[in-house]
Amino acid sequence: MTTAPVTWPLPPQLRFVFDAKSPTAFPVSLQLLDGQQIHAVMPATQELSELGDLQFVHRGVPLVVAPAEIRSVACRDLLLLNEPSGAVAESEHPPKPLEVHLIFVDGVELKGVTHGFLNLGAGGIYLYLVHDAERFEAIWIPRKSLQSIRINPPPTIAAPPVGNARSRANNMGELATLLQQAHGKPMVSVAQALFDLKLVDEATFRELGADKTGKLRTYIDNRLATSENFKRELEHSRAYMVKIPEINADSFEVQEQALRKIGWTIAAQEMIVPLGFLDGTLYLASSTPMSRVLEDRLHMIANCPLALVWACETQIKARLARQNQAPAQQDADGTMPGLPAGPADIGVKDLPSLLSAAQKEVQIDGVEVHSKAVDERSSVVRLVKRIITDAHQQRASDIHLETNPDSELSRVRFRIDGELEEYLKVPADLRAALVSRIKVMSKLDISERRRPQDGKINFADFSSIK
Repeated sequence: MTTAPVTWPLPPQLRFVFDAKSPTAFPVSLQLLDGQQIHAVMPATQELSELGDLQFVHRGVPLVVAPAEIRSVACRDLLLLNEPSGAVAESEHPPKPLEVHLIFVDGVELKGVTHGFLNLGAGGIYLYLVHDAERFEAIWIPRKSLQSIRINPPPTIAAPPVGNARSRANNMGELATLLQQAHGKPMVSVAQALFDLKLVDEATFRELGADKTGKLRTYIDNRLATSENFKRELEHSRAYMVKIPEINADSFEVQEQALRKIGWTIAAQEMIVPLGFLDGTLYLASSTPMSRVLEDRLHMIANCPLALVWACETQIKARLARQNQAPAQQDADGTMPGLPAGPADIGVKDLPSLLSAAQKEVQIDGVEVHSKAVDERSSVVRLVKRIITDAHQQRASDIHLETNPDSELSRVRFRIDGELEEYLKVPADLRAALVSRIKVMSKLDISERRRPQDGKINFADFSSIK
């Protein structure tokens, strides 16, 4: 610190605007703990200290104030930066700006950024608060007026990835590498994630990163209210925060065994891309990998351990469109083209045979009925498609699935021209599988069996019916 013509210590890079005048007194703003603010004049020779009363002049009248009554003394003439000149001694390098948070004994808080500080113990604390880009405010605070003080460096800006191009996997081997690299890495803040992904500029990042008053929450709420794209950007940022790997959905080499768990039809409904297995875990790509609801629903469908990674929504849609570009026409038995035939597909053309094949599948698999509710090759799935297709062809307005208790047969009836007509009787052991399949098509929770649920089926996703 250097000393200005007045007895107020200053950092070497700051100066009073009245340095050249060498005044014998200068104006100050005196803040008292009782809430009073007094504009006074302080003698240039006055030494600010907590060890004795301080002398001021207020409206031409001498004013004596005890340090115990003072909150702060601020110089009313602002400070300016010195012009750079020649080489600067290493010891005179300007201090870095620091965040300061003061809490006074009466609970009043002061927050700001100071261009260095000086702690003189009984001589009090000197701060040099940033007023604007070029001017600063010198302020003295007696230590006895403080309950706590915290001075920290401002948040640092980590260098974003080169070109903002995070590594994205194109196959399961590359994904395994990214998972290993992410292991043990620390999380980053929301503000840092937004900056790294180039969703905010540097000035906005500094403002949001330094703020402790909820400004970040307000910023996010405002962006969500005014930008349709920001919700997707925020989901990407949340995934980036916790180091979730990213993949290229349009070119990823999908493993066949992943499609046996979740086929392209279900993937299109859930807006995901099945990827493959690593150590017994099924990996899926989504633009919302932090969604617990989506993860739980996919777990019920796949019936195996799974994990979600991030992929661009545009790429996911393009990949799904390419995989499902063939017309979704049904064969006579309800199978979808492009799906490999299973044992139950052979010779199954009429409704009774399809019903029998579905019953055999459920009897063989036992309690694993929900797996038959999502496997596009299963006879249970094809039976439900056949029921809905026939209802459409017969111009039925409603399909009634009447699930009777215990071992009684369940009935499927169509409402045609206002009258209920019986269509099919279903064995009791098929009841749960049929209901589960309908829940899957309606995007309902198939594990919930007590609470009523509402859903809707877009049958165009499952057949050529529009």
